Amino acid sequence: ATPRRYFFHLLSFFCQDEVQKERLEEFASVEGRDDLYSYCQKQHRSYLEVFRDFPAARPPISALLDLLPPLRPREYSISSSPSAHPGRLHVTASMVAYVSMTTMQRFGICTSFLQARAKDGGPVPVWVR
Repeated sequence: ATPRRYFFHLLSFFCQDEVQKERLEEFASVEGRDDLYSYCQKQHRSYLEVFRDFPAARPPISALLDLLPPLRPREYSISSSPSAHPGRLHVTASMVAYVSMTTMQRFGICTSFLQARAKDGGPVPVWVR
């Protein structure tokens, strides 16, 4: 998800540099709507990229958790048959990895987690809907 106006408003409170703070406040304002669209929505900028672009904005971890939206559950299709693999569940997923428009390497949140768990043989919590 790309950051919304309110995120920039809240982030401005944790910015130690006046120039960066003014820019964050501008993005949060109604007048800065077009600039925010060009900076964020048009470029599909991530929260991490915003923090990279505004290094003086450093909220404490407790505030950071309030600033970021919760992750939504990911749903995948079961790709195995209970008759072929009794007691086991197989899920097929494609790895997500690409370079963003801002030249930042991006990876899928869930597929990266699944790949890491598959490599170390750890359990993966799932539920069936």
